Amino acid sequence: ILAAGGTDYRQVRLAGGDRVAVLSRGLEWEYARGSNADLVFSVAASTAQQQAQLWRFRQQLTGWFVLLALALLAVLAWRLRRAMAPMQRLEREIREMEGGQRGGLGADYPRELAGVTRNLNALLEGERARIARYRDTLGNLAHGLKTPLAVMRTAAASVGERERAVLDGEIDRMAQIVEHQLKRAATGGGASFGQASVDPAPVLADL
Repeated sequence: ILAAGGTDYRQVRLAGGDRVAVLSRGLEWEYARGSNADLVFSVAASTAQQQAQLWRFRQQLTGWFVLLALALLAVLAWRLRRAMAPMQRLEREIREMEGGQRGGLGADYPRELAGVTRNLNALLEGERARIARYRDTLGNLAHGLKTPLAVMRTAAASVGERERAVLDGEIDRMAQIVEHQLKRAATGGGASFGQASVDPAPVLADL
């Protein structure tokens, strides 16, 4: 029961399962002077059309959200790929250096990687300079010993047979050491970053 002037709105499910919206309003009806009655007028309408519109709106909204999420993922993947491009380039150049295809890292890297590449190039230059000094030192040492060995071999000819055999053996041993060091100097002083790998199969076959 509604008081006069009052309104009420509610949704009611009917026995068949349909849902209707009901708007009720209370009125005071005057039949005759001094004779009044409280009445409630209700109007009902089906909500099927509104529910269908709401369902379509939700479907459209879900579709737009899915499209927006896919677009954001695509933009994020593109940004990540672009951001990782310098790292992939750095990895490729390091691989080429390990294979002996290049002597140093390139330039034009982003600010975040410029310091790293610059320090790596400086480290490589220092390593090459150290190997060059090592090679020169071994070469100079070996060449410096060859002449005294030749003099000792000549001088050994003037001693007895027994002493000359001992001296010849030691001189040959020293000469082998000198030749070995010369070969080491010629190969660059040991493995270093930037040298190409070598297939050991032919060398082992010769041995």
